[in-house]
Parts: sequence; structure tokens; C-alpha cells
Amino acid sequence: MRIGILGPFEVVQDGAVTTPSAPKLRTVLALLAVNANSTVPTQQLIDELWGSRPPESATTTLQTYIYQLRKQHGLYSEAGKVPALCTAANGYQLALPADALDSAQFTQLVERGRGLVQAGEQAAASAVLRDALALWRGTALEDAGSGAALQAAGVWLAEMRKSVTELRVDLDLQLGRHYELVGELTSLVAHDPTYEGFQASLMLALYRCGRRSDALQVYHRARQALASELGLSPSRRLQELHGAVLAADPALDLSTPEQETVVRAHGSAAPNLLPPSSGELVERADALVSAEQSVLAAPSAPRPVLVVVGAPGSGKSAFGVEVARQLTEAYPDGQFYAKLIQPDNAPVTPADVLGGFLREIGVTESRIPDSPADRHRMFREWASGRRILFVLDDVSTMDQVRAVVPDGGSHLVIAVSRRRLSDPSIVATVALSPLSTDGALRMIGDAVGRAKLDANRDSLRRLVELCDGLPLAIRQAIALLQLRPHWSVRRLVRHLKSGLTVAHQSADIAGLLDSVRRTHRLMRREAREAFQRLVQAPQPLSVPGAAALMHVADGTAELLLEELVEFQLAEVDEPGLVDTDDFHYRFRRALSDVAVDLARDGAAPRPRTELDRIGYVDLGLQPA
Repeated sequence: MRIGILGPFEVVQDGAVTTPSAPKLRTVLALLAVNANSTVPTQQLIDELWGSRPPESATTTLQTYIYQLRKQHGLYSEAGKVPALCTAANGYQLALPADALDSAQFTQLVERGRGLVQAGEQAAASAVLRDALALWRGTALEDAGSGAALQAAGVWLAEMRKSVTELRVDLDLQLGRHYELVGELTSLVAHDPTYEGFQASLMLALYRCGRRSDALQVYHRARQALASELGLSPSRRLQELHGAVLAADPALDLSTPEQETVVRAHGSAAPNLLPPSSGELVERADALVSAEQSVLAAPSAPRPVLVVVGAPGSGKSAFGVEVARQLTEAYPDGQFYAKLIQPDNAPVTPADVLGGFLREIGVTESRIPDSPADRHRMFREWASGRRILFVLDDVSTMDQVRAVVPDGGSHLVIAVSRRRLSDPSIVATVALSPLSTDGALRMIGDAVGRAKLDANRDSLRRLVELCDGLPLAIRQAIALLQLRPHWSVRRLVRHLKSGLTVAHQSADIAGLLDSVRRTHRLMRREAREAFQRLVQAPQPLSVPGAAALMHVADGTAELLLEELVEFQLAEVDEPGLVDTDDFHYRFRRALSDVAVDLARDGAAPRPRTELDRIGYVDLGLQPA
């Protein structure tokens, strides 16, 4: 059972709303919940239900209400049972666990936030207090009853909410979040125009945003509201703040350089670093919907991760960016993008990524720390309490995600990877399949025109087969036809069949070769050698067949084949309805041709890294 009193009175059991429909039953249960785990005297319950004029049968009727509540909600007072509605010597007690009542959770979070304030951890305190205030759904104890005790409890909770909100606003002002506060404070002032704490905070936020005239207007409206509604003049605090704004007193500015570093330099607009859209994604509509639903339906987590994987050239990056665009409204405080591999295939360090993020939120170059840990701390302070979306492209390990994306906020990470990843924070993995023949032809038709598509349909079908439905390979083929309009589709197909891959047709086209090369360099030397040796073999390929070609044991061959599957360079034939471990493996034709180019380029093995050593442990192999 979960009971909500921070808004309309609500009871939820086993996922279903079971709030009593009878007003007096709601009143009894609400008063017991407000005083959870304490005895509520019978006379107090009677006074709450009937005021100063209770019926003669009040005690008997109250006993009937208690019986009905026990029956409807299973609150029998058995030994050790919680929740339970127990009878005491002079009243009744509702026994609840600490997490069953939203007001108890609110109080716990507020105490924790105030402890963080005393410890000097303003950013963390602000985040905790935000979580506490997020528990509120409206006016406390709405629809619970109009008795004196519940009214007093509602007033006390409302005042506590206001006090906590003012504390959190003060913390955010200390952290330089005045741009983000203006809208919220404007709403708070409109709802409660005589509360001078919110008026003062709004004046200060507007002043720090460079809107001094607007800050003075707030003071004049506050003075008018206080005079007309309460017959009062502004407090000394508000008058002194008004004078300081008139004088542009430097004391109103942020007090330390450290606080200035977390002020956003571009007004209140949230940073959006997502690359431009690449246009419509063919045959990806269902996958986009599935990815969006997986994220939105995932249990609340501090840093959920959506992984996008697929073969080289399958359109992983474009898909990841498009998912981010679909979810922008759910993460309004910023959308960040970073590619973790440079064009020359060298890795991008977390310090470089964080440095770029800090520049985008307005931190000047002179204030960006040198050490990665200090950069991470500074970015975490800014991100705390915000809802931010990160797209990280070419992720190799989850450690890269943790080194860049801070905790302490409701952030989402879309990790685009060349290999499957495993981590408790991953809420879903989207594996992109190649395009169907019809989808690929639609993609070609959109580029070359319907007339050329109809005139060359058979040759284009053969072209799609040679490209294995990989969007990148198809786009390269389309680009080549556009660069060489004198070529027929049939001529391009002949060149592809002869082994002259699209990647080598034009130096101007960034292609599949580069994508496979990046994947190739992430793998261990043994797996790279296995790829180059097995990719040209007759297919499908069995484990014993691969073992014979590589002159290794069956177990070693299987481990290497599975590593190639993990890196999306090989596929496993569907075993059908028969439950079997006798897998067969395939390599796509486009990747087979690229393997020839890799050998021709003499793709040099990279130096061994920590990733290599981890890979050996995972696979049960020993480094050569």
C-alpha cells in the first residue's frame, strides 16, 4: 500500500487506485495516515468527522468505518503485519512502512538536503530538495475532508513546501542558475504575490540576468500587492534589495569565481550539440518508436543508457541522433553530442570531451581545469538537478560513458557502439538490421529519381545485393553514380562483382572502408586475423570449418567467431525452431570486399591496450 497526501488524497495497492469513494471513510483514513505509526484518539476522529455535533451513535459508526477500511484494504492487525490498522487503548493506529507515505519520504529528503547544505554541498543539496518537491502533486490533502485537524495538517505541509522551495531557490541562486529560475519564480510570485521571499529571489535572478528594469518592476508590483491585500509596506529586506538594485550594488553579483564558472553564457537557452538531421531514415520507424518507448518506460535511474549497435555502415550514428531528436522535449536542459574516436581513429580522451562540454555551457578557457577529475566535478555541478540527453558515438566500453556523463541528475545516454555492451544501467539495446531490398530501392529511388529506378530495377536489385542492404554502402554507390553520370548501373555492378569496392571508387567518398577499419582496430589481433582469414571462406561457416581454416581448436574458433559477432562483423544463421548450439556464421558480401582493402592497406595492428587485456580475460585466452 502507498498513500499520497501531497496532493489529492490517494491510496494505491498492487498498482491499482483504491482510494475510498465515501467521504467519511476518506477522512478517517487520511487522518490516520497523517499520524501514521501514532495513535489517533477516538475523540479526535469523532471531532474530525462531525465537529461539535456528533450523533449519539458516533462511536459505533466510527467502529463500522474502521471495519470497512480493514476489509477493503486488507489492514487486519495481525502480529507483525505491516501495513495494518490497529486498535489501541483509546483510539486507532495505522502502521505503515517509511516508504509507504509520500509525506514521510518528503520529510526524509528535506532532512538529507539540509544536512548537505550544512556540509557545504550546495549542488547536491539542491538536487535532493528538487527530488523532495517533485513528490508533490497539488494541494496537500485535497478531497480528504474539511475537519480542523486535516486543515491544520494541510496548512503545515503547504508552509513546509514553501520553505523548502525557498531554500532550493536560494541554493540555485548561489550556483548561478538565475536564468533557469526566472520562469519558475515568475509563476510562484503570480500564485502567491504577498510572499516576499519569492519576490526577493525573482528580483535578484532578474538583476543577475541583466534585467534591472524588470527587477524594479517586480518590487513595485510587490509593494502594490502588499498594500492592497494586507495593508502593509514591503519588509526591510525587500526595501534594501530594491535600493541595491537601483545602485547596481556589486554585492548582488555572484560572489566567487568558482560560482561564475557554472553560469551559462548564452542566456537561458539550453545547449543543443546534436548534429544536423541526415533526413528520413528508411525502414527505421518501428525501431525509433521501440527505442523511445524503451527509454520512457524504463524504471527511474540516475543515468539510464540506450545502446545502438549494428554492422559497419548500418546507420547507427544517424539513428542515435534521430532518437535523441525524438526525446528532446523529455530532456529540456541540454542535448550534448560527442564522438569518442577522431577521424584518424585515435581515441578522444574524457578530458577533451568534458572540456568541450564546459565551453558550451559558457565556461571560459582560463577557468577550465586541467585535470579530468576537476573537469568532471565542474560539469557535474552544472548538470546536477537537470534533465540532460547525451549522444556518445563510437563507445567502446561503459567506462567511457561513466568518465563523461555525471551522476546526480536525470540524464539519458544514447551510446552508439560498434560492439554489444553489457551493464546494469543499460535499459535497452537496439540492433539495427540492414535494409530490405524494397527499402534499399526506395532509398535509391529518392536519390536518382523514379524514372531511373524503373528503367534499371533489375540492375539496382543486384546492386542492393552486393551492398548487402547496408545504408552507407548504398549511399556510396548512389554518390558514385551521381559523380559519374556517364556510368550505367550495370557497369557499377560489374565493378563491384569484380572486387572493386565502392570504398575505392572515389577518394572523395568517406566510406565503408573507414567504418570497418575503426571496428577492426578495436578488436584483438587474433580476432582481426580471424576476420581476414574467414571472411572469404564459403558460407555459412561452421565452427569445425572455421577451426580447420585457422588451424586452431574448435573452442578457440568459436570464441573468435563470437567476438566477430559481438563487433557486428559476422552474423549467426537463425537456428529456427530447433533448440541447438550448432551455430553457423555468415559474413556480408560488402564486408568481404572491404577485408580485401584492409589487407591491401596493410592494416597495422595497434599497440596492446587495457581493452586487449580485458578481452583476453573475458574470452578465456592468453595473450600471445
